[in-house]
Amino acid sequence: MSALKLELAYNPYTVKSVFKINGRTLDDGPLVDITSQKRLQQWIDKLFDTVLKTYNSKDIYFVFTGALLDSEDVKDAVFIHNKNSKCTIKLTCNTTNETVDNKVTKLIALYNEAKEGPFDEFRTDEMALNFEGALAPEFEVNVIATMSSGKSTVINAMLGKELMPAKNEACTATIAKISDHDDETQFTAKRTDHKQDMIDDWQLADAKLMERWNDDKNTSVIEIKGNIPAVKERESIRLVLVDTPGPNNSRDSEHRQATTKAISAKNMSMVLYVLNATQLSTDDDKTLLNMIKEAMNQGGREAQDRFIFIANKIDNFDPEKGESVGKALKNVKEYLQYNGIDNPIIVPASAELAKLLRVSEFEGKESLTRRQKGDLNNYTDLFIEEPDMNMLEHVKDSISKSTYNSINERLQSEKGSKNDAKQAEILSGIPIVEALLDNFIAKHAIPAKLKDAVDSFSGVMAKAEGIDKLNELIEKNENDMQDIVDKLKKATEDKSTIKQANDFRSKVKSSKYHISAGAKKSRSHIDNKINDLLDELQGKFESEVKPSEAKMAFTKAERECEYLFDNIEEILSDAINKEQIESLNDFKDEYQEFVAKILDKSFPDDKDMEMRNFQSVSMSMPDTKLLLSNATREKKTEVFVRTERHGFLWMKKRDIYKTETEEYVDMSGPWAELENSIRVTKKENFDAFEKNAKNNYENAKDILLKQMDEIDNKMAETIESLSNAASDKEYQEKMLTECKEKKEWYDNFVTKLDDILAI
Repeated sequence: MSALKLELAYNPYTVKSVFKINGRTLDDGPLVDITSQKRLQQWIDKLFDTVLKTYNSKDIYFVFTGALLDSEDVKDAVFIHNKNSKCTIKLTCNTTNETVDNKVTKLIALYNEAKEGPFDEFRTDEMALNFEGALAPEFEVNVIATMSSGKSTVINAMLGKELMPAKNEACTATIAKISDHDDETQFTAKRTDHKQDMIDDWQLADAKLMERWNDDKNTSVIEIKGNIPAVKERESIRLVLVDTPGPNNSRDSEHRQATTKAISAKNMSMVLYVLNATQLSTDDDKTLLNMIKEAMNQGGREAQDRFIFIANKIDNFDPEKGESVGKALKNVKEYLQYNGIDNPIIVPASAELAKLLRVSEFEGKESLTRRQKGDLNNYTDLFIEEPDMNMLEHVKDSISKSTYNSINERLQSEKGSKNDAKQAEILSGIPIVEALLDNFIAKHAIPAKLKDAVDSFSGVMAKAEGIDKLNELIEKNENDMQDIVDKLKKATEDKSTIKQANDFRSKVKSSKYHISAGAKKSRSHIDNKINDLLDELQGKFESEVKPSEAKMAFTKAERECEYLFDNIEEILSDAINKEQIESLNDFKDEYQEFVAKILDKSFPDDKDMEMRNFQSVSMSMPDTKLLLSNATREKKTEVFVRTERHGFLWMKKRDIYKTETEEYVDMSGPWAELENSIRVTKKENFDAFEKNAKNNYENAKDILLKQMDEIDNKMAETIESLSNAASDKEYQEKMLTECKEKKEWYDNFVTKLDDILAI
């Protein structure tokens, strides 16, 4: 049997996949079902099993056409499949390496050109907000860690400056957002309190100021801007490093929720999770890693790429004493796998070495302390002289071949020029992290932004299609034109049609919200999470214990509960958004069925096909996302409101473990209260969800009914224009000229847009 020829052309900017099997293009079937409107990274690992199941072939000749960065995921998926399957896949890649930045620049130029064109839609505030919002430059990289991992040192290494407080204890008690501005020569900062009121306006920032602000309990958020030297600023992306408080040191619930949101975020962002390679396994890690596990399991390779685990403090290892970096990495990988995280991207690093090298380069070696100068010399020698301290070789099998080759070329160049400082910087591992950030931005973030920006044009695209159909009607002779007008008027004024429309409106108005299968699944998932936590904690509350042990149990329970409900609120928030989109989609589907029935009745003959097509286009609804986006500006959509928490245990525990006359604490009472408190809080969250979901359901009904009214009004205007054209030859010719000019302009616009988005 000859090999099955599978061809795939994938465009990350339109999220369009085109398959061919033995030269025949597939319009439907299992391959189309699993890939339609989904990014390649979400389905590439499932593709080959689906091909084998569908076509029962032992050998596949696979031709991939697409972007270079996507081809690396394809190659890896093929390698894994060939390794684990009896089927053999032979791969050929046809790729382009055009920079995504050029596409963004061209798209912005095309949009500005379109604002001068004949379509008023390009000049609306709604279009501007949607387009500019899609290309909003801020790209957040959230840096998360537990105690003593060197998180602040990682950030300072990337800044090339001693800016963020770095103490031995978990020191970050505020949220700091550091924005990359290549034109800035110094770092400046401002801070706000918990009510988002300004405490201090922009001023020069240094380590002493940051430490003072961080220690001030009034400080909630610190904003910093300056040049992050190792990060290339792009027109479409501004990197924002977000330094979040650790789980032991969140100053308030908002800080803790920021960490939870960063991990579970559905928007394009990244997480750097800093681990102490010399000291793993803390209870603090377990809670956060469980959330990361869930986030990574839901989003395919894109979610895998979002999380980079930095095994920091590699400079503490001494190969001469038999301390192996490879063994340390194996321990980190096993630790993460134990916490349910498979195939993590782990980068070993010495943030301290990278920081010292860069501070020495940018601020002069004299800015370092005597001890730092000694460490710099020792670490530089260690990393250059010891082969085991080459971090690039340790990640060779975990990063793409192109990323490895690019960094290795830099390393060999610095070796050739005998630049020890630059060699040591590359070997430190931090430049690997920065390269992975850049890859994610190019492979995932910018293509997603381009897709969202182009989607904002969908309203114009629908209108252009309507103009095309209208042209076909206007080009008729005078008698045909009048016949068309009479039929359109009859169709819109027909009493039974009007009754059907009113009945449909009444049906929509009277419909009631019912929880969806997706929302039920989310609630079931939450129940399981709560039961798992109760099972885990129950053993700590089954006997009498010493006051010190009781205090530890209470502290752990409090932290676990707070993080659990932060996570639950994120799950419900996401479910609320999905629920509203699903409701509106259901209404739209019902509306399109209603329109189809009306058209079948009004234009049953084949000779009326032109009018039927015109009516079908004219009565179509805009894209759901665009409808919601425009409606949200007019009427506030309900979001998931976090329920107020009055605490789980801490009021009660003070009465218990601070009673010095008691030698032991009976934990059965607090356990009953804890269990009840968790279940009450869960019910409050579910009640809040249902209330908001009902409100959003009503909002979706309003959106649909308003859109129907707008369609009716536009149809009446169009029929009036056609009526005028039927009785006035000059008006008809003017209308035809305008429509043709608009259509020609739009066709030219689409050609330019297709060129921008082409692979």
